[in-house]
Amino acid sequence: MNAAPVELTADSGCIKTTVQAGRGELASSQPGAKVKFQYKAAYDDGSAVDFKAPEWTDYEIRLGRSFKVEAWELCLASMREGEWARVAAAPRYGAKGFNTIQSVALKKELQELQAAEYAKEAGGSAASCQGLEQSERAERYPWLMSGGASMMGGGCACGLLSLATEEHQKRMVDTERYVLFELRLVAIEAFEVTKMEYWEMNYAQKLEATRLWKAEAEALFRTGAFEEAGDKYHKAVCFMETMLQGELEGAELDAVHELRLPLHLNVALCRLKCNDDGEAVASCDKVLEHEPHNLKALFRRGQALMHKSLHEQARADLELALRLAAEAGKEDVRANVAKQLKKLDKEEAAAEAKEKKVYAKMF
Repeated sequence: MNAAPVELTADSGCIKTTVQAGRGELASSQPGAKVKFQYKAAYDDGSAVDFKAPEWTDYEIRLGRSFKVEAWELCLASMREGEWARVAAAPRYGAKGFNTIQSVALKKELQELQAAEYAKEAGGSAASCQGLEQSERAERYPWLMSGGASMMGGGCACGLLSLATEEHQKRMVDTERYVLFELRLVAIEAFEVTKMEYWEMNYAQKLEATRLWKAEAEALFRTGAFEEAGDKYHKAVCFMETMLQGELEGAELDAVHELRLPLHLNVALCRLKCNDDGEAVASCDKVLEHEPHNLKALFRRGQALMHKSLHEQARADLELALRLAAEAGKEDVRANVAKQLKKLDKEEAAAEAKEKKVYAKMF
């Protein structure tokens, strides 16, 4: 039996009626949770919002991310797993955002269909696309049926564009009318910041995820799993590099660099231990672009360059690292750098002797 209607907004723009009660905690009790649900959409008089009869469609959103169909988030936040509800949504809460959903869905269908057409294109000619069989097209893309026999028979994928425009118009909701949504909440997945997509996160969540990956990498490193640790460090540092492409400044920018530079150094150390000297050099380069006199970066890049037999470049890094370590009074670091320089001296002498031997045989 339907429960009494509940107004979800002060202006009566969203009115929810529970058809079937759910179980457990409210979705709103888990901030940031991912909610998986099914929906149907129709006008308030029961007519379909597009040319198809209403049908259940799977969808998911993350609560608190300002989803475009505000009526969905308002309603889902007040629901429990297994609950079935209807919500009557005024245009500003329903139809306008739902149009975006329809457009995205159609774009995805068109991209899939075009990819299938060109993948099966005979002889590589765009003029002779054969693509999917008619029955397969009809099943996966029912809106193609309105395109007539020529489209269903295997016309060029490029011709789908005009048909898609017609389909787009059919799917658009009248933004002046109320829309009645039916929602069935299937599952609530607890919030875990490291499982969120990058675009879903705000600034603080990106920093939190990076710190968590850094901690996981440190634990792996302590067990000797250097390759796995390096990959985890690399994942974290990629987040930081992507953040730098945004419009950060002041304290936010400083916080990113504070995390980013040690992560690059850790990637370099892991790659050195796995004999991946190219990646070690690349990671050190990132640090030295920002801090040209970073002692650890110079030392680790010098080692990697030496392994690559780039002796002159390696010597420049190691000698600078030796001077910086002495100036900073870091005797243990200075001793390690001096040890590497002695090793470099031997490698250069061996390389020179080998070169002389080769030249002696030539004459």
